[in-house]
Amino acid sequence: DCLLLHFAIQRISDAGFQTEIASLSSASTYFSVYNSVLSNILQNLIEVDEMQFSSLLPDFKKICTHSQHTYLYTQAMIHKLQMESNGYRLKRLSQELSLGVLDKGPLGRRMEFLLTTISNYPELYSALFTMLSQNATNPADVMKLFN
Repeated sequence: DCLLLHFAIQRISDAGFQTEIASLSSASTYFSVYNSVLSNILQNLIEVDEMQFSSLLPDFKKICTHSQHTYLYTQAMIHKLQMESNGYRLKRLSQELSLGVLDKGPLGRRMEFLLTTISNYPELYSALFTMLSQNATNPADVMKLFN
């Protein structure tokens, strides 16, 4: 938590170099920097054609799935924006992020489950999560699902 580093990153962000900062994992550490980088990247991703979209997507996924906080914040922002505008591109971004976080293993699966309504059913949630995290089934979890 170096104040000089935070100040330098903030100044670079304020100078308009969000695209360069987006590839740094430290950009997601500072919320104000992350927020400006995120808004810049989202605006770019919405406005560009399909070819540029595909080239910008890896950096977007990298910065947004850096931590649980950035992932959940980004999904919340995308969801909010989807309600206000034409949401095709935003829906695709949300799905791409979901796929990116699932690559992170069991923690990614748990975060995806948190964004669904499955958490309203704790027994179903625990059975599914156990089976998916272990990549195996057991009779007790199967019975929970069946009942």
